[in-house]
Amino acid sequence: MTTNNSNTQVEENSDYIPDSVYKNLPEILKESSNIFTDRYEKDVFLLGALGVLSGCFHNLYATNAVDKKNVAVNLLIFIIAPPASGKGVLKYSKKLVDEIKNTFAVSSKVLGSKNTGKLLIPANSSASGLIQLLRQNNGVGIMIESEIDTLVNANKQDWGNYSDILRNSFENERVSLYRKTEKEYIELDNLKLALAISGTPGQFKTLMSSVENGLFSRGCYYLFDNTGSSLTCFGRMNSTKNIDVHFADFAKIANDYYNLHLSHDKIEVSFNQQQLTEIQTRLNSEFQRIVIFPELKANIKRSFTIALKIASLLTFLKECESGKITDKIDCSDIALKTAISLMLTNLIHSYKAYELLPSRNKPSLKVNEQRLYSVLSDDFTRSQAVLIGETISIKERTVDSCLKTFREKDMVDVSGKGEYKKKQ
Repeated sequence: MTTNNSNTQVEENSDYIPDSVYKNLPEILKESSNIFTDRYEKDVFLLGALGVLSGCFHNLYATNAVDKKNVAVNLLIFIIAPPASGKGVLKYSKKLVDEIKNTFAVSSKVLGSKNTGKLLIPANSSASGLIQLLRQNNGVGIMIESEIDTLVNANKQDWGNYSDILRNSFENERVSLYRKTEKEYIELDNLKLALAISGTPGQFKTLMSSVENGLFSRGCYYLFDNTGSSLTCFGRMNSTKNIDVHFADFAKIANDYYNLHLSHDKIEVSFNQQQLTEIQTRLNSEFQRIVIFPELKANIKRSFTIALKIASLLTFLKECESGKITDKIDCSDIALKTAISLMLTNLIHSYKAYELLPSRNKPSLKVNEQRLYSVLSDDFTRSQAVLIGETISIKERTVDSCLKTFREKDMVDVSGKGEYKKKQ
């Protein structure tokens, strides 16, 4: 079996974003992602890029054609991994907006005012400072940070308000704040803050504190441990020229797309009933498997909105390749398929994030143990369990760990031939 490094083919791993996703990406994302040969770094870059770009195209909306509902495409991305494991590639995701941030500053400046909009918002802003910046930007902003502690340490005394702003951003709700020192009441409609942030498991636990935090179910997650047993300090990029030159080129393309988008007050990517049903059908299977984890039901329900946001962004980026766009676009089937794959990958990682956090009513089984047990027949063998595990993105070694738990908890009988039987 091959190992995960920059010079060899990676093993099939349910943790990774599927290869099919990369094959079907719009060119700007496909070409920029292909620079990274380490699989985890490639995935982190892509998710960071989606997060950053989702905050750039603030006139872009996903439209549920059945319920006649719109939602902006801004995403909340959380990357969780040990130190020195590859999270730092988020800085390249940030480079995609190097030109857009300047265009935004000019386009958002109010005539006669010295103030210009700041698309990139520092993570160490206070809650009141964040609201002030968002108000100047008409609710738009991007926060990208490689250390969660920067966000947490700046808001230890005011985390409730800060978390409320992030939660309300997800579906563009209204947020309000009273500033005691200035005796000022601030209210902001149609919030569109995007977030791409990384940190260690310990930092994440400090940030989120509990699965009961409503922010938890609104996030897109990616957890990994790329520390490994071997050292690979170079050769992890597939670049024919200076990496900064590459990303300067991508930033120019992104800025061209941004200017196209500015020519429309509102761009709607529409989803028909068949497409909406396809997303719901894929989510329903997961919903049934996590029945004993009530807190995770919110993650699955909000994954529907996440899929709409991602599919809309991918559809829009693909449309921009032609050099012209309209204000009404039908979601492409390829973009929908790609978004569903990303949505399901996010769910698998959200289960890992869930295991990191405390809960008052957490079941004795882990999430993957329950997911596997719920789909196994009453009688099964190990090999059958492994095959079934593959269909729900559970790796072979995790299946073995689950089977061990089932035996220890006296949930199954095992014959001498290695045949398992569920106990009623």
